[in-house]
Amino acid sequence: MRARGLEAWPPELTAGLRLERRLGRDVLCYADRPASLPGLLARALDAEGYVAIRDRIKDMITRGGENVYCVEVEEVLCAHPAVLEGAVVGLPDPVYGERVKACLVARPGARLEVEDVRGWARARLARFKVPEVVEVLDVLPRNPNGKVMKALLRLSA
Repeated sequence: MRARGLEAWPPELTAGLRLERRLGRDVLCYADRPASLPGLLARALDAEGYVAIRDRIKDMITRGGENVYCVEVEEVLCAHPAVLEGAVVGLPDPVYGERVKACLVARPGARLEVEDVRGWARARLARFKVPEVVEVLDVLPRNPNGKVMKALLRLSA
């Protein structure tokens, strides 16, 4: 099995994986250990045998019964001309379960306006996916391996 989307994996990493439907979601799991999940939400195989990775289970936001895939919102926001990079997380919401928060870093020399970014997102995303909270940062917090530390972004509400 080959993966397309969020990550491109070499065949030796995907050989033991299969797609399985669990709780209404397609997830990747190990063929020899059905209870063990790598934590990836996926779409079905395409004609070439590729799996499209949608997002990580822990990063998916549930807002008013709708699923918001962080990577989808991040791709839209990062296409904004003033955005260098960004990360999207879910914050607790007493009415809708979670609300969408975007943490963005501006390109050098660019001015990043919160309402401009929200307008950009409104024109390209469903209403429930538009970030309710937009925070402009100098840098995204990263661990020693370079991965964005989304847990820290959730704390800085």
